[in-house]
Amino acid sequence: MVEQLSVFLDNRPGRLAELCNLMGDNGVDIRALQLVEAGEFGLVRMITDNNPKAIELLTKSKMSFRKGDVLGVLMEDKPGTMGLIATLLGNASVNIEYAYAFVTKIEEKAILILKVSDIKKSVDVLKSNKIKILEKI
Repeated sequence: MVEQLSVFLDNRPGRLAELCNLMGDNGVDIRALQLVEAGEFGLVRMITDNNPKAIELLTKSKMSFRKGDVLGVLMEDKPGTMGLIATLLGNASVNIEYAYAFVTKIEEKAILILKVSDIKKSVDVLKSNKIKILEKI
């Protein structure tokens, strides 16, 4: 499992820059990021290399956030792999609430971030199918 930070921002120009610069100026590397628009607000889901420091910065900056666990899945970077993972989880009655993915240099693979209804069952299903779960990104 990987700890993800979800940051709530006003949906206006410059807010994402403020967040990213806050992290970057203080040596926190954003390893993965997803921005979702929700009317007047935006939701930034991010995984950093130093969540304790990121949390300290967000708190001092009075940015609203929450933390939670997601799955980091190391997968083959080829067509059909996400479909296979979604099928395995669906067949196990695990709901995928949201997902985002990116290509990485780690073993020339891709990383899929999953928020699922049952993390333990998901880990068991994926590991039993020889799919690697990441502890950090």
